[in-house]
Amino acid sequence: MIAESGSKATAGNVKVSGECMTGASAYGDSTVHVKGNVTADGNGMTGVSVHDGDKSSLIVDGDVTATGANSVGIYGETGTIKIGGDVSGREAVITKGKADVTVGGSVSGTLVGIVAGGNAAVSVKGDAGTKTGAGMFAQENATVTVDGNVTGGTFYGAPEDFEDVYPAIIAGTGATVIVKGTVSTAEGNGVAVVINC
Repeated sequence: MIAESGSKATAGNVKVSGECMTGASAYGDSTVHVKGNVTADGNGMTGVSVHDGDKSSLIVDGDVTATGANSVGIYGETGTIKIGGDVSGREAVITKGKADVTVGGSVSGTLVGIVAGGNAAVSVKGDAGTKTGAGMFAQENATVTVDGNVTGGTFYGAPEDFEDVYPAIIAGTGATVIVKGTVSTAEGNGVAVVINC
């Protein structure tokens, strides 16, 4: 589902499968409203994306689920993205530029929960976490707010008794991170927050 050049598009549930495709996209100051869920399954799939047009808007009332190798739940470079439910993917949320992303539920990544760079703003009303990797990367001038908890993961491919874990949060010196809940690592050990100078 794609809207471009100032157009408007509305749909119920959106489901796509294949390779290197996107479930719903808004380009060129257009508006997309999905009144159900978005599901994208396959290699290199993206649930929803906005990467052209400061006035572009993409709204999903339900969940965004991206499954498969190199899958991304949300990819945003500009405009506004609002998700009513949960977001999941190998990388759940990737933002940069001037993207403004709001997730009404929780964010869950297999490799990373949230990656925010540029002047992006990400707000998650639930929790943010990942199975392997950091729960959150915040870089440059990005702002990330999580009302719930942030949890880091283990190292990819590590055996079950491997004690080293990723930090829950890795942040650059220009980034702003606000967590209203608990910040913790996967095994309860290691460093929960790392600041890159």
